[in-house]
Amino acid sequence: MKTKIVSLYLPQFYETTYNNEWWGVGYTDWVATKKSIPLFKNHKQPHAPLNDNYYNLGEECGDTIRWQAKIAREYGVDGFCIYHYWFPSGKYLEKPADILYNNSDIDIDYCFSWDASSWRRTWTASSNETEVLVQQNFGNEDVWTLHYKDLRKFFLDTRYIQIDNKPVFCIYKSEQIECLEEMKKCWDRLAREDGFAGIYLVVGDANNRNRQFFEIVDAFYNYEPQYSFGRQHKSLHNFLHLSIGAIKKKLNKYLGTSFFPDKRSAQYIYRCIEKNDREIEKKVFFGLFANYDDTPRRGIKGVVYTNNKVDMFEKCLEIQLKKSIELDNELLFITAWNEWGESAYLEPDKENGYAYLEAIKRVKSRI
Repeated sequence: MKTKIVSLYLPQFYETTYNNEWWGVGYTDWVATKKSIPLFKNHKQPHAPLNDNYYNLGEECGDTIRWQAKIAREYGVDGFCIYHYWFPSGKYLEKPADILYNNSDIDIDYCFSWDASSWRRTWTASSNETEVLVQQNFGNEDVWTLHYKDLRKFFLDTRYIQIDNKPVFCIYKSEQIECLEEMKKCWDRLAREDGFAGIYLVVGDANNRNRQFFEIVDAFYNYEPQYSFGRQHKSLHNFLHLSIGAIKKKLNKYLGTSFFPDKRSAQYIYRCIEKNDREIEKKVFFGLFANYDDTPRRGIKGVVYTNNKVDMFEKCLEIQLKKSIELDNELLFITAWNEWGESAYLEPDKENGYAYLEAIKRVKSRI
């Protein structure tokens, strides 16, 4: 069985009225990317796309997405898992998905990953993280039906990824959804009315595999690099940073000031997690990431993975892909195609060119 390599895809590369209001006129993910600075010795920032390709995903013609799909296919990425932001009060960052749908000539498979959390002002290092920008509300069957109807046209698209005649729908932060079982039953019923066998629900909560999730979902996926937090070897600096940082936080809270500011971001060592933390009686889709450094968004509050190299990514990908094929896993997730604000991207950049995409192509040619 062929395992599809699916890369997470961020749509926040076009101007919107709400981002203009919240973050300043003209805000996209490129703003944080361009403003990033090194925070410590040998810290590689900022990252820049090859040929200064600071694209706009709001182009109705779809030329940027067409280019992304072309190089993805050429180098072995089979599909995009597009971040999906849906609230009963409205949809956000939906335009790239609509453009993809409206341009049927764009040759790429895709599915959605719904970030089910509320939007808070956590996007920048100076943000007030308690302020809610958009409140999530999971509602009742009327709300779930409305959500399905918004997704329906995509599910019926021949490019939309299916497993066992079920559209694949991922949920990030699913542990917040107390009504998940009832919601899934509603969606299954509506999907069957459209000729599907139901919805193939995948949740990215690898650390929350309780019995309730077993009975509701079809599979888990190891969302990276969050899955690796706590499993990868931490540098001595990071151990000290986290320990001292916790003390500083308590002192600052007690004193009501920032008398003890953080100096540097937390650092982790990049290495491949070659097995799950424990075996479970449920399908688990594996994940990996090329790089991760969210200091462009978070500043000194951010997390940086160090010593990540193309050859290490290639080794990890080969391990995970072979394992996926052996287990008959239909999907393997990579974080990410274009998370430039987290330095997690496969797209060509000025430092490495097409090196990460070329690594994917080499691995697939060997397996």
